[in-house]
Amino acid sequence: MKAPDAAPQAEPTEGLDAARAAQKPGHEDRTVRIVVNTRPHRWAEKTISYEEVVNLAYPGQPIGEGEAVTVAYTRGPNEKHEGSLSPKHSVKVKNKMVFDVYRTSRS
Repeated sequence: MKAPDAAPQAEPTEGLDAARAAQKPGHEDRTVRIVVNTRPHRWAEKTISYEEVVNLAYPGQPIGEGEAVTVAYTRGPNEKHEGSLSPKHSVKVKNKMVFDVYRTSRS
């Protein structure tokens, strides 16, 4: 009886392939794992913006008129362990950082 094949590897998230391609030989992989709305992602940059977090939470889903998006984070870097992000702002990322993204209708 043939042994089952190994479980497939998860595909890297967007941004990771570009980081690997730009990596110089002999340099280690410096990606971190972040969690966005309970889903794990690898992130290769030192910071992440509000817009990038929203895109990870809702890929390909534009924010419509009358909708608001709130981004909160926990397990952040030493300077600020928890907080929120607003449009056009960013935060330093840390391994195992958690982001919660909420879409709501404006009343």
